[in-house]
Amino acid sequence: KKTVLLSALLALLFSGCAVKSSHIGSTVSLNDVNMKTVQDMKIGESCRSNFLFIPLGFSATALEAAKDGDITKISYQESSQFVFLFPFLYSNECLKVYGE
Repeated sequence: KKTVLLSALLALLFSGCAVKSSHIGSTVSLNDVNMKTVQDMKIGESCRSNFLFIPLGFSATALEAAKDGDITKISYQESSQFVFLFPFLYSNECLKVYGE
């Protein structure tokens, strides 16, 4: 009985605990965006990870992402986040910028 109870508890603990989401801070009308132009832009990315509240890597800032892509003028940006077992076990946030 203890094995079954432990298995059920572990299944509840680990089920549905991985999440991937994207946050939209501002919106851009795609009618005004020339996708060919976006494809030709420089791209830079900056990510930040945490494991047991311990920061791993750099901070996910637009400045770091622009430096990564050698970008001096940011035109667009997008962000993504991955969380496993709530933010305290593992999380990863990335910011991607596009520009000149």
